[in-house]
Amino acid sequence: MVPPRASRSARAAYALLFLALFVPFSYFDHNDGWNQGVRIAQLHAIVLKHTIKIDAYHQITGDKAYIDGHYYSEKAPAMVVVALPSFALTVWFQKLLGVDPDQLPGWHVSEWVATVGSIGNLPRILENIALKRDDVSWGPNSTFRFPLHGGTGAIWQSVQQLLPAAQLHFDRAIARIDTRRRRIETKAGESIEYDALISTMPLDRLLTTIDGLDHLKAHAPRFVHSSSHIVGVGLSGAVPDALETKCWIYFPEPQVPFYRATVFSNYSPNNAPAGHWSLMAEVSESPQKPVELNAIVEEVVSAFARCGFVDRTNVVSRWHRRLEHGYPTPWLGRDEVLGEVEQALHAAGIYSRGRFGAWKYEVSNQDHSLMQGVEAVERILDGAAERTYNGDTTSDLTSARRL
Repeated sequence: MVPPRASRSARAAYALLFLALFVPFSYFDHNDGWNQGVRIAQLHAIVLKHTIKIDAYHQITGDKAYIDGHYYSEKAPAMVVVALPSFALTVWFQKLLGVDPDQLPGWHVSEWVATVGSIGNLPRILENIALKRDDVSWGPNSTFRFPLHGGTGAIWQSVQQLLPAAQLHFDRAIARIDTRRRRIETKAGESIEYDALISTMPLDRLLTTIDGLDHLKAHAPRFVHSSSHIVGVGLSGAVPDALETKCWIYFPEPQVPFYRATVFSNYSPNNAPAGHWSLMAEVSESPQKPVELNAIVEEVVSAFARCGFVDRTNVVSRWHRRLEHGYPTPWLGRDEVLGEVEQALHAAGIYSRGRFGAWKYEVSNQDHSLMQGVEAVERILDGAAERTYNGDTTSDLTSARRL
């Protein structure tokens, strides 16, 4: 016998009941108790320690078993298995920002995401693992365009060619911005007047450079960021079969120094010489996650070898660059500080935009940063709204057609 289909009003009632329960249970912190604590401990142990033993976290819970000198969770594993994908993802994100997930701020973030993100497509995840199948149909970057020649830089070189060469000036470091006289002074002694100034300088540096808005300088130390180490490795031979279809791979594990590895030669056949292929690793650095500058390249190559990606004898080149400003890290109270700073800068004719000019991680991709510049110009000339800067990324395609 087939049960009758619920009426539309009944389905609506069930949906409202679900939301009434889901929203408060996902929003509020649920780690205040042994039952919840042991499951969070189990997640930390599996992802960060690669073990089911909760020895490092057993003090937060009494729901544990002590067997042969080790502590274990005494709860059924189903809830932990369901939460595991979202927990691993948030640990990776914290690794990207240089946050230690075992410290208190990281612990609170990961426990919340593990709760909210537990409603995932577990059957699909398990099926992909069992079949060793790439699931590439989800996410905003499941397909993307990339230059055939010249790498990522070719995109911006093409944009530069659209601009009048006489108006492009480089290597003119800024020493001071006088907001009262609306004048820029360079370290070479030049003085440049402006009506409106669009700055992509990191906002913390900008605030220490401007004169006339001294009350904003106190905010500069509050801006949080992580640094990035980019390590490139060139290899002889063909790309291994296991990496032949991969673009980038995420690594939440603390034993691996990088949070992301990219098979850069897969983007274009011209990204590596004939008979060679390449890998790129991104390593985050912060006060909570220091990096040994002289050792990081070797650590990356060793990790590639441990992961089974490379044979060290095939390594033919290494490349390394450190970027002081890698990722703008969100922090509690950020929006209030940005609101005060933006209002004062705008009154002085300054528009701080771009990845670190806006200091908004959520709209700091390359395409977002470009559109922030386009829309800032439109605001200056026509009074148009800046949608991307204010978080409305639905303007991406509409604005792109205006270029």
